[in-house]
Amino acid sequence: MKLTIRILIINMLALLLHTAMVAQDKGLHITDNETAESRFIKENKRIRIKTIEGDRITGNFIIIDADTILIDENTIALSSVAKIKRHPRLYGILVGSAITYLGILTVSFSVLIAVLTTSPEALILLAPAAGLIYGGLKAPNILKGYKTQTKYSITIGANESLN
Repeated sequence: MKLTIRILIINMLALLLHTAMVAQDKGLHITDNETAESRFIKENKRIRIKTIEGDRITGNFIIIDADTILIDENTIALSSVAKIKRHPRLYGILVGSAITYLGILTVSFSVLIAVLTTSPEALILLAPAAGLIYGGLKAPNILKGYKTQTKYSITIGANESLN
C-alpha cells in the first residue's frame, strides 16, 4: 500500500516537472530587420502601443490569433502598430513618484527661501516645480520603444529561447 502511494506521488511529480519544462510561453517576437536580433514579450505583460492612426493604448495584452492582440477591450492588428514598448506598472509608479516628490520639494524650498529672505525672486523656482509635478503625474516611460514601420517587425509565437 505504501509503495503504491509513493510510486503514484513520484509519477505525479515527474508529470508536473515535465509539463513545466515542455510548456512554451506565447508572446510577441520583436525582431530587428537589420541585425536579426530578437526580443520577446510574454503574453499578459503590460505594454504601450501607438497605432498608425495615432492612438495610444496601454495595458496587458492577450493574443487572439496569429496577427491580432487584445489590450483593454481594444482589438489591434499587428499591421496597425506603429510603435510598441514595455510599460511595467511598478516602473511607472516608482519613477512618477520620485519626480512628483522632487517637484513638491522644489515648491517647498522655493516658498521657504522666499519667506526667509523676503525675496520674490525665489518664487522663480515654482515654474520648474510645476513641470516636475506634472511630469511625475504623467509617469514617463524611458524604456526602449520599437518602431515597426522603420526597423522592427512583430510576430506572434512561442518563446524558443531557454532562459
